Amino acid sequence: MGGTVLNEVTDIIFIALDNIYRHSKVLGQPAVQIRVKDDRASDLLSIDIESEIAGDAYSPSAEKALDDIRVLIGGDGYRTRVSVEGKSGLVKLKRIVSQYKAHALNFGFKNKDCFFLHVGMSLFHIEMQGRGELILGVEMEQ
Repeated sequence: MGGTVLNEVTDIIFIALDNIYRHSKVLGQPAVQIRVKDDRASDLLSIDIESEIAGDAYSPSAEKALDDIRVLIGGDGYRTRVSVEGKSGLVKLKRIVSQYKAHALNFGFKNKDCFFLHVGMSLFHIEMQGRGELILGVEMEQ
């Protein structure tokens, strides 16, 4: 599972960055902050991303579109939409995290200049045996 988690973290970050590129409306390179936290006590991995958006990216119609996505991913409709349409990165993220018993997906406009994304999912926990370093559930010998 360790390798799977690493692949999925990579997919999540790639999808998020692709969405930022497509939807931020920032000319050039938008400012992006990514925080990844591994909480061993709760066996949860959280990924928090904040990105700069241009003023015209925030609008009532953009809020409505996000509300529609929240409704879609709140039920089972997201499962067929991704394979049929493949147009929403947020729906793709829901498909990834919904494979985990414990998961969270929150997103929206923090303000008119910033979009946020929070992804949380359970993390496989391996007890250490001997010397080594544990990275995303994969033991690396030193």
